[in-house]
Amino acid sequence: MRTFFQARLRREKLLLLLLAVALAVVVASHTAKEVAAFLRLDRKINEEVAYQRVTLQQRPMIEERAREAAAHFDASKTYDSLRLASEVDTLVKTVGIKNSSTGDAKTETSPGLSIHSLQLTVRNVDYPSLVKLYQQLVAHRPYIGIDQCTITAGTTNPTNPPLTAVFRLTAVEVSP
Repeated sequence: MRTFFQARLRREKLLLLLLAVALAVVVASHTAKEVAAFLRLDRKINEEVAYQRVTLQQRPMIEERAREAAAHFDASKTYDSLRLASEVDTLVKTVGIKNSSTGDAKTETSPGLSIHSLQLTVRNVDYPSLVKLYQQLVAHRPYIGIDQCTITAGTTNPTNPPLTAVFRLTAVEVSP
């Protein structure tokens, strides 16, 4: 290899050297990206392990709170998917919101327990009515829960824009 390199013209030697340097830079760059990705993953895993360690240390407190919550939980007040949709519709009408729609309820079932989720969309509503609806929904905890709420403002009236809110609601049904 050495004789091959020394037999080359000066210009060819320079080009071969530049090619070798470029190749080394590409390999080093790729290696640096891989190392950075590994370190990010390692940090993320360590954070998750630390979080799980703290959660496990709090297990007695969590179990005690779960026992207290279960003591106040009445299985007869849980909602099936139809009752959830009906109750949400009643709450919307109670508040006086006219422009609303609900999607089909989705159900995840396991032995003795069903989790129903429903999307509620209210359009062109003012802020006080939206707050009243939120308070009505919160009053039905723990039987109806708000998983997500997204609020967007319309652009037709900049001083008092009509609001559109999308709620993702869940209800747990306990079956014997």
